[in-house]
Amino acid sequence: PNPLINDSSDAPFSIIDALPTSPPVPALLGTLNVSAATGPELTAVKGKSNQILGEFILEAANEPAVISKIDFTFVFDTTSPISWSINDITGFELYDEKGTIVAGPVDLDSATGSYIKFSDAFVVPVGAHHYFLKARVSATTILPDNTRIIYLLFPPTYISVVGQTSGYAITASPEYKVSASPVTLVSQTP
Repeated sequence: PNPLINDSSDAPFSIIDALPTSPPVPALLGTLNVSAATGPELTAVKGKSNQILGEFILEAANEPAVISKIDFTFVFDTTSPISWSINDITGFELYDEKGTIVAGPVDLDSATGSYIKFSDAFVVPVGAHHYFLKARVSATTILPDNTRIIYLLFPPTYISVVGQTSGYAITASPEYKVSASPVTLVSQTP
């Protein structure tokens, strides 16, 4: 306060209430870290649904994380050219560790042919939790037996997430692509 100005002053201004401030930032903002689960290589059988194509660990800290978008892409683990169709693998779903579908089903994005784009919102509880990318591999796929596919995601741009308690946006980490263990396609045994 200025001692030269008082409430009865003829000063050419008026005293107003302070402008509203934004809510205080919590001391510990939520975080979400993505990693690949380790374990044996996966096998997906042609002509069967619910084939595990990748396993990822989502770890939320300080508050549950609400994911509203999560995208995956893939690469073929080969140096040879591969012929394939977006109809070879369809009905992608994301399951939590309890076996509940949290996102999907969706097919490959027809515009790019190489992205699986989920837009179903789901909550990752605090702690590390396993999530499984599953789909149906067509019995008539043109992909040959023993084709190896690696599913991956780039957390900062492939995931949209906010803290469930704070409502603040979270930038998922790490800032590099996270790849699941390769999955090998095989034919059904008679």
